Amino acid sequence: MKCFIQLSKIGDILSILPILYREYQTTLKKPVLMIHRDFTDVLAGVSYVEPWVFNGAYDDLKGAITKAKKQFSEVVVLQTHGNIPIEQTTPSFQFDQWKRAGCADKFEEWPLLIDQRDMAREMAVQDKVKRPYILFGDHSQSSPFLHKEELATMLKTTFPNHAIVRLSEVKAGRFTDLLGLFDNAACLVTIETAYLHLSKASSVPTVALAANGWRGSAFHRKFVFYCRYNEWERRKLDLIDVVKKVVNHEIQNPLYRSSELDLAESNSDNNIHGYNPSIIKHDDKILSVFRAHTRHDWRTELFFNNKLLKAPVNLAEYSLEDCRLFEFNDRLYGAYVVSTSIDGLFRSYMAYGQIEGNEIGHIQPHYAGNDFRGMTKNWLPFIHDSKLHFIYGIKGKEQITLCMDFDQVRAEYRSPAPTWAWGEIRGGAIVPHGDNFLRFFHSRQDYGNRALRYFIGASIIEAKPPFRTLAVSSKPIIEGDERWTANVKHWKANVAIIYGAIVLADGKYLLSYGRNDCECCFAELTEHDLNL
Repeated sequence: MKCFIQLSKIGDILSILPILYREYQTTLKKPVLMIHRDFTDVLAGVSYVEPWVFNGAYDDLKGAITKAKKQFSEVVVLQTHGNIPIEQTTPSFQFDQWKRAGCADKFEEWPLLIDQRDMAREMAVQDKVKRPYILFGDHSQSSPFLHKEELATMLKTTFPNHAIVRLSEVKAGRFTDLLGLFDNAACLVTIETAYLHLSKASSVPTVALAANGWRGSAFHRKFVFYCRYNEWERRKLDLIDVVKKVVNHEIQNPLYRSSELDLAESNSDNNIHGYNPSIIKHDDKILSVFRAHTRHDWRTELFFNNKLLKAPVNLAEYSLEDCRLFEFNDRLYGAYVVSTSIDGLFRSYMAYGQIEGNEIGHIQPHYAGNDFRGMTKNWLPFIHDSKLHFIYGIKGKEQITLCMDFDQVRAEYRSPAPTWAWGEIRGGAIVPHGDNFLRFFHSRQDYGNRALRYFIGASIIEAKPPFRTLAVSSKPIIEGDERWTANVKHWKANVAIIYGAIVLADGKYLLSYGRNDCECCFAELTEHDLNL
């Protein structure tokens, strides 16, 4: 027989209930959960768990394990706090809970089901609240949010026609009796507390402020907005903007479509977790390329249409990265990064070449710094006047664009550097846009303590030298998130970098971008989505 252990607290117990529900569905027997006596009320709302009450201290994990092993042949310890050493193997305690149960890859798929809701009890809670209302999960014992009063004031000021209901002031017989209140709220804004976990059992649009580090709740697609405590100052206006959209019924489904196209199926089939995909329409076919860690170290190889893209033999020991597909003289090309490590420091340069079959050529442009003496990447290829150009990037207050002739730079154009509030504009993909070019790009913000977040935006570029930027998105189109992928070694939080774009027949745009250095993602956008 099997016993699961999660003694406390409310949020942590709610976090693992989907695991227990799946166990019940699989075995057709109620799974046994050892739970502390002070938290058994959480299970009053579910029919599929057999509670086994523990009367010791709620953090006496050692004692609970000892007791369970005397009665059960298999003990699965889901609790990630207590009086024994806790190994942190993932970015969040929640992922470690799910990893211990062997289902970390199902975190966003398996639902939280509260199947014994008491409607009378829920109505008693709702009757005390004036509608319409926005819920504010404002209190956390273990992870207090120091700016909660500022947030409460912002909500009251911005939404005068809604009651701002502080959940710390709401009395409910059982914690799960709050679900009726959740279901009828315009929005739930919650800090790191059990309300965040309970939201997954409700349809309420949820804005989540998670604690920093491993003790913070994991990103989940349930959340319409997710940020860490240390991002508050930079992202608080973004948070309020999202709540506005929710209240005005403007929030749509997430833009991304991860692995829904047949472009990166080998990511999961071969378990190589390719990322940073580029796409192009060539000869009426959609073609793709991505990079993947197939050598069991930091280096990557390129895969074209899911097959290894072979480079010249003299590049065999280098890392080939971040290929951008483009057409030149009706032929298919790729611009890519060649990387190595010299004395423990990464070095890279840009190259490009024609793709024939499953082989790519190698042309290294002669330009200052484009060698292994530094790190050069993110050159953005496009064609103008039948000549190959690269947007090299920003130097100081200028955007530099190079006109190429094979490996030689024939002209260098400088225009005012485009700016926006989410960091330096870099790389991207270029497509036609009327008489101009439409450029998609990425940037990143540093929030301190090694906390980074990437953003994707768009700009309009004049289709003639010096290729001035005419307009930039007023806000990000896509932002990096902390979606975690199990069983990968190179996961990196909050990364979203675009490498390809196609204009679709209906005037929409299909984007390809890399998420968190381990996944190929795609987004279908309308002109309105560009925020131009």
